[in-house]
Amino acid sequence: MKRLPWNSAVVALPLVAAATACVGVSDPRPELSEREVWRSEFERAAAAAANPTNNASPAFPFGRPHPDMPAAFAQFAFLVGEHQCTTQAPRGVNPFDKDDVPIVPFQWSGEYIMDGRAIRDEWADINSTGMQTRIYDPDTERWSVRWVGMGVLEGFGLRETKGDFFAAMQADGTIDGVIAEREYEGALYRSVITFSDITEAGFEWQLETTKDGVALPYVQRISCRRTQG
Repeated sequence: MKRLPWNSAVVALPLVAAATACVGVSDPRPELSEREVWRSEFERAAAAAANPTNNASPAFPFGRPHPDMPAAFAQFAFLVGEHQCTTQAPRGVNPFDKDDVPIVPFQWSGEYIMDGRAIRDEWADINSTGMQTRIYDPDTERWSVRWVGMGVLEGFGLRETKGDFFAAMQADGTIDGVIAEREYEGALYRSVITFSDITEAGFEWQLETTKDGVALPYVQRISCRRTQG
């Protein structure tokens, strides 16, 4: 039998591979399991998180949104930056209060975190301080918000929510979020936060509570004006 020269053998190998593919021979490499796919995606995400390019930096003091985020992620972008705010709530209807409340000034600031895939905002006034992390879920078209804070009502201890949910922005430009819903002495109490009058210059915030669907007189309002960002 006559041997092929080595260079002929090298040329013949890809031809054999091509012929094998033509007759439908399967790839000998095993398919990745669901766990292996998940691990690969996790490692890719972890590598990206280790070198974030969209968090706050000298070039972007408040960060910037990740380019992969959906358009709806911009709905809470108005919180990114620095705001000077005032808050006021009517006294006398809140059982903890006895006198008229003064208008209290405070700061509300926000920035992009998690490489531009979430928004963190925080505030501080003379009575309390707190922080929220806001993540948009494109599958449900809702915002998941985790809130943590401390203040007078908590005895300056830490208070945390497991997660509030805000609906996507409505046609009238408002964003509503149910922050508490519970039964007490046979009645259902429901507290809702509403962001409104959202512009480049600032926004309005309001907290209302209902008892069995009837609005209670205690309403807290916050008015914010942008100073940076």
